[in-house]
Amino acid sequence: MKHSTIILLARIFIIIFALVGLAVAILIPGHTPEQPCLTSPVGQVIEDVLLELCIVLCFAILVIGWLLTSAIRNDTVFTKKTAGLFRIAAFLMLGDAVLYLVTNATRFFVGCLKEGQPFDVKAFLIRGVFFMVALVGSLVCGVMYQYLAKAAEIKEDNDSIV
Repeated sequence: MKHSTIILLARIFIIIFALVGLAVAILIPGHTPEQPCLTSPVGQVIEDVLLELCIVLCFAILVIGWLLTSAIRNDTVFTKKTAGLFRIAAFLMLGDAVLYLVTNATRFFVGCLKEGQPFDVKAFLIRGVFFMVALVGSLVCGVMYQYLAKAAEIKEDNDSIV
């Protein structure tokens, strides 16, 4: 595959992912009005704020993905700037995973169990998968940062020799 094809496919994926994420954020709230997990107004506000922070972090990661496709297109992958983008993405994904874990722990353990609502194991396990994906994504971005930082250093050394 040519670079232009890879860039086009990656950007199409990013746009689709952003649209689906936006639809999920708007159409599927964190709790249903019929059976809210946190019935106190303060609990609902905390839950909503944490979920919105997760969504903001996800969109920031998509923006970084877009910037990485620009680096591929401009053939500037092996630079410290691109390595820095991977480092930022790693921290954003880690922060997203932690916020997601805190949000769901709040919803399930504090809200559902304390207020006597049934514990939905299936939903909790599905959310656990999302947490693990974010955690693994953070690890992969961290490893890519290390490799690209070293490659950028080697490239600078080679460019200074020539």
